[in-house]
Amino acid sequence: MSPTVQGEYSLLKKPAKKAPIVIRLNREYPATREEFVINALAAIGKRGLFVNALLRKWNEYRAAINKPPSNYAAFRKAVWDMKQKGIVERVPDYEKRDKDLKGRGKFLRSFYRLTTQTLDSLI
Repeated sequence: MSPTVQGEYSLLKKPAKKAPIVIRLNREYPATREEFVINALAAIGKRGLFVNALLRKWNEYRAAINKPPSNYAAFRKAVWDMKQKGIVERVPDYEKRDKDLKGRGKFLRSFYRLTTQTLDSLI
């Protein structure tokens, strides 16, 4: 039996002008990768998050519960599987702010958000 997982995990790295989005976890078991992504995307709203931002917060959560970190490929596959199941969808480029599009790599960031059906089922 694992200990109760409690805590708040901010989705913003540094203090910002707007309030950080916080994921609250209080459960008898650790969250699965899918549950974590659903909670994070529900907290952030329709603008969504890119996979690497989700992975960083997932690894912070894993460290807090004394579990080893995930790698990018495995996490990316989990998000892709969620997309195939209709849980998340890719945010179109025209809906993203220009400063969010460009990361350090040569490709544009792919942002994901929860589908309308998933949001309706959470209410």
